[in-house]
Amino acid sequence: MFKVMVIGRNRIRAYLAENDKIITFSSYKTAESYMESILQANILPENYFLQIEKISS
Repeated sequence: MFKVMVIGRNRIRAYLAENDKIITFSSYKTAESYMESILQANILPENYFLQIEKISS
């Protein structure tokens, strides 16, 4: 399982969530596709970037 994390240049970290539940993905490829859709939508401020993180089991 994977989750997409938002990281600010000030090192503040946040996870993407919907209805107060962290969005998770069953594969890296699915998380990467979701991340790319966010980047293409150009909705993040310039001082933030996205990173995929593996959820430890």
